[in-house]
Amino acid sequence: MRRRLIITTVVVLGAAGAYLMFRTADTPPSTSAAGGLAPAAQTAAAGAVTVEVEPTRLDAGGAEFQVTFDTHSVTLDTDMTTATRLEVDGVVWPLTRWSGDGPGGHHRQGQLSFRPGGPAIGSAHLTIAGLPGPVDMVWDLTG
Repeated sequence: MRRRLIITTVVVLGAAGAYLMFRTADTPPSTSAAGGLAPAAQTAAAGAVTVEVEPTRLDAGGAEFQVTFDTHSVTLDTDMTTATRLEVDGVVWPLTRWSGDGPGGHHRQGQLSFRPGGPAIGSAHLTIAGLPGPVDMVWDLTG
């Protein structure tokens, strides 16, 4: 009887642990800023280049954006480490890295990562230079 109780307890605890582990694994990455806001992806036309930017993190710990460039008429040779600027509530957040495709071609994608320069409040303003047209995107962080 005691052995059956121990086996039942182990099975129940194992099932509960597995449920919690898989439930946590399915949770999307943090995109919350102050007030629990989940900033939405934005798309802009920069001349003949389509730019899609999706915040994957924008909170007190920093910011990360998934960026995709598509064109059929110009070469995408912009140096993302010098062409990108993020201001949050008027304060510049330093770019820490571009991890993605290098210059060239007609399709590029990668991730921009920024170190926080202050609290994630107000608005986040991302600009990308070096394209045939300006890219200016703003996310409201006030919720």
